[in-house]
Amino acid sequence: MYPIQHRKYRDEIDNLLVLLIGGVPIAMPTVLSVTMAIGSHRLSQQGAITKRMTAIEQMVGMDVLCSDKTGTLTLNKLSVHKNLTEVFAKGVDKEHVMLLAARASRIENQMQ
Repeated sequence: MYPIQHRKYRDEIDNLLVLLIGGVPIAMPTVLSVTMAIGSHRLSQQGAITKRMTAIEQMVGMDVLCSDKTGTLTLNKLSVHKNLTEVFAKGVDKEHVMLLAARASRIENQMQ
């Protein structure tokens, strides 16, 4: 259309840039939702179950995940046994990991 109407390209490129920059904040929530949905689908293909897509975003910032599925389901209490604890970091022993876990837990959840 520009060659036919003999318009200057420079004016139209400026208008195009304004529209593109203005459209980024408007499209951001849609792009984020679609990206989270694609990530949730890929995780489900690997056997992961996600109830909320925001949980995926929260797990990204996690360094260590400690879980005890059998103890939680049968006793409704989380328990950690030193003999069953595995440490994959070099130079860190089980005693130190248990100490850090105890310090990080809530007082009301600790058993005697």
